[in-house]
Amino acid sequence: HVFGRTWGACAPKGGGIPAYAGMTVQGSGNDGSWAGDLVMQGLPICGQAPAPYPAPHAKRGVIRRRNPRRSRRPRPYNSAMTNSPMTSAARESDQEIDAFLSHLRAERGFSANTVAAYRSDLLQLRSALAESGDVRWAEVAQRDVEEARLSLGDAGYSRASLARKLAAARSFFRFLHEEGAIDDNPAERLQARKPSRILPNVLAEREVVALLRAASERPGPEGVRDRVMLELTYAAGLRVSEVVGPQGLELSALNLDDGWVRARGKGAKERLAPVYPGVVRQIARYVSGARAELLARSKRRGPTATALFLNANGRPMTRQGYWLILKQAGARAGVERKLTPHTLRHSFATHLLNGGASLRHVQELLGHANIATTQIYTHLTGKQVREAFEHAHPRA
Repeated sequence: HVFGRTWGACAPKGGGIPAYAGMTVQGSGNDGSWAGDLVMQGLPICGQAPAPYPAPHAKRGVIRRRNPRRSRRPRPYNSAMTNSPMTSAARESDQEIDAFLSHLRAERGFSANTVAAYRSDLLQLRSALAESGDVRWAEVAQRDVEEARLSLGDAGYSRASLARKLAAARSFFRFLHEEGAIDDNPAERLQARKPSRILPNVLAEREVVALLRAASERPGPEGVRDRVMLELTYAAGLRVSEVVGPQGLELSALNLDDGWVRARGKGAKERLAPVYPGVVRQIARYVSGARAELLARSKRRGPTATALFLNANGRPMTRQGYWLILKQAGARAGVERKLTPHTLRHSFATHLLNGGASLRHVQELLGHANIATTQIYTHLTGKQVREAFEHAHPRA
């Protein structure tokens, strides 16, 4: 029964196809056999049961082959997926994780990247508790969480990563406890080992100058864009996610008359970041010149891109594209140390403290919620500490 009509024959296994009046066949088998195509569309091979219904894209009276080059949409990754069907416990644990992630997005205003990090940490916790993903959160005890943390530690995660994963587990179990899904928080009394303090990587002022000069050496509008993008990151101490990507800078975030940009940081918090006049002039020239050239290359129909920084195809710049541009500029500038987008932010904070800015002001410029996060930069300003000591100590 194919296409709403009943045919009185079946496709032979050895190749060939029965001829039916009014039936048009399109396509050709690579090996001369039509059997596979006919089964896909509903016409049975002799000795086999008919397919339930023809392919939804087939027209009446026409048999079409599926394009073998067309890739199917991959199934979403789930660390608990196995060859066996998902159990009710695994499905329930997935639902509770999804409810917690929705709580983070809707009620706590966490960004997409932060929610994705929580999801990754919780899936790893579930895999550590049970490889099959068959976990009932109400039955998890404190000892189970401790053993899972030790298992993740044996996998090579750093102290900082383990502390973050434990914090994610503690928040998740607290949410379940408040919702009445569990009686007690098994991770509440667990204490993470204090992460070892790693001083951030900072560029010298001459290295920053060399990096910006190397970025502008690229020909065409890309060179203008690269210079403005990197210098704005350093001038305002922005995160890479505040410059490009879904929460990156848009044209509406610029106030060039007053010399500041509006940045959206973690948790969708906004702050005004001042920029010096040299960067303001460069941004104005980029918007009216190089950005317009890049935008003209876009072949996408629909609304015009509003992102400040565009790639070579006229589409919004991604974090991966930013990273590649920075890496190439660092290689041309001869910067040998490890260079990441956050290096420019670290350099911004350190150079401000070396120039005499107060820690409180640097905290506001960086958008840190806690000043303890900003204090790490005080360990890098030895010259300033030495000068203050010699100036203040009576015997110095």
